Amino acid sequence: MTTLGHQLVGELRNAASLHGTLRVGVSPAAEADVVAAEQVGVVLSELRLEVDGLPQTPSAVARWAAEIQRRVGYLLEPLALLETDAETAEALIRSQPPQQNGTERRYYEMRLASTGTASLRRFSGVQGASPRERLDLQLTHEVLARLVDDVVEAAAAVE
Repeated sequence: MTTLGHQLVGELRNAASLHGTLRVGVSPAAEADVVAAEQVGVVLSELRLEVDGLPQTPSAVARWAAEIQRRVGYLLEPLALLETDAETAEALIRSQPPQQNGTERRYYEMRLASTGTASLRRFSGVQGASPRERLDLQLTHEVLARLVDDVVEAAAAVE
């Protein structure tokens, strides 16, 4: 059976010159804002995922975040749950620790909502200064497929 992550990578390989939004699947679904698709990898400005069946409670979102943190240990920096909002039933995961070069910090940020949505972006910022700058995500096809599947499977583990 082809996973959602492999479907996304297959579409990216078929559309090597794609620049724009690519969506695969219905439920679960993945949507990628593609900057460049290359033979071995992809450059994205954002990755969004949608899953069904996640209980719409703050505790379910926190469990989803904890499961993502447990499964996704292969990005440039490890991910950790930064905060949950009980009122909106949302969670924020970030690189912990972020990549640091002098005062500049680079990090992944994933936002989760109890509606079953997840979005991944990368940022750069100088400690103590604002605003932060959005960076592109640079992922191999293998890492992208694994990431998509791990986030979807993490949600299924919460149900």
